[in-house]
Amino acid sequence: MAMAITLCMPLVAQSFEAKKRLAESGNMYAQYDVANTYYNGANGIEKNPELAFYWCEKAAKQGVGQAFNLLGLMYENGDGTKKDVYLAEYWYKKGVEIKDKYCIYNLGVLYTSGDGLPKYEEGINLLLELANKGDMYA
Repeated sequence: MAMAITLCMPLVAQSFEAKKRLAESGNMYAQYDVANTYYNGANGIEKNPELAFYWCEKAAKQGVGQAFNLLGLMYENGDGTKKDVYLAEYWYKKGVEIKDKYCIYNLGVLYTSGDGLPKYEEGINLLLELANKGDMYA
């Protein structure tokens, strides 16, 4: 049980290089953490959208919920990859399946933005779902 808790804990205390070694060895949480660091440019690490995408895709394919949202954002905005609203929708939907509120919100916004996915009513329903749960951003 302690091992599962250790694997799920944020990897904040570790240096970036240590996280990167863990990511390279296949640790999905480290992969997401490395992706997030490259995406935002933090702790002295330069932003690198292409490396962020590379690591985020690995984490998402292993089922890291936070990676679904980041990967959706990257596809939606063309950060580190070619813009593709259909792949953004796919990854947001993966997050919606696990009730990730950020994916629910971003999918709702994607559907109501008119950016190639004419699903306005479905988008409104997603945003209302969050609002009814008290989410202040919906």
